[in-house]
Amino acid sequence: MVTTRAPRMDDDGESSPALDGLGALRTELEQWRMDPPASSAENVERWIERVAAIRRQVELLETVRLAEREKLAVAHRAVDLERKKQRELLDAMGDACFLTDRLTTIHAANSAASLMLGVSFNTLRARPLSAFVARSSLPMLYSAIEQLPNQGVALARVALGNGAIRSVRVVLRGTLLESLHQALWIWTEERRAS
Repeated sequence: MVTTRAPRMDDDGESSPALDGLGALRTELEQWRMDPPASSAENVERWIERVAAIRRQVELLETVRLAEREKLAVAHRAVDLERKKQRELLDAMGDACFLTDRLTTIHAANSAASLMLGVSFNTLRARPLSAFVARSSLPMLYSAIEQLPNQGVALARVALGNGAIRSVRVVLRGTLLESLHQALWIWTEERRAS
């Protein structure tokens, strides 16, 4: 009786050839345990050779798995370092900055943005820019969002609301970052002539 298993997942939920190979070997060993070969000397010799081959395969697959895991750890460290650099660059800017996807969901913001809106970064993350704009200014924001893919830049004057510490009018500048499929939005407090 042959049993099949779904592809094995590693610690990050990814399918792995090394784990798939180990699963196939486990299945074969279970079959041998349920229906062992006849006990003639020839069958025992073949069984010992097969077990040795399986052991070598398991060792090779374990080596591959460890190498894959190390590559993944290196990639995670590189992503974390890039996020840290991105955060430092955003914080170095004096204006409130938001890094969003094309739908304006916030993925990163600097401390000036948190200060302007009176909320922590964790409150900003994964929320749309529209959550922080006054309802009366939403049409202007949506117009700027629509301009961005076609023109690469957008400009709008909007009033903050919905969580802002005070009613502030800002100039919103958006720049499309093509390589990242993201946009950088800079909000500068609007200065009115006296």
